[in-house]
Amino acid sequence: MESQEVSRAFHVGGCEISFPHTPYSSQLAMMDKIIFALRNKKNVLLELPTGSGKSLSLLCAISSWLQVAEREMQQGFLRPDESEDVNDPDDPH
Repeated sequence: MESQEVSRAFHVGGCEISFPHTPYSSQLAMMDKIIFALRNKKNVLLELPTGSGKSLSLLCAISSWLQVAEREMQQGFLRPDESEDVNDPDDPH
């Protein structure tokens, strides 16, 4: 018997996120905070118990945000300097 992987796609913070199963509410909240932080160049502190899916949620959220950011750059909606690291020591701001 073959196992079939089912990926679910949903929208969080303007990003379509592919997730391998139905996410827990804590995972959705975490992905929303991650995408908000990335869009606004902020830090985010995430604290959840062991086994709650932090790593998977983090990777899926960042991957989806990156795809959107690259698409926005290609379409001219986002300038490359707008996506630079906020903590860049060479940044005069």
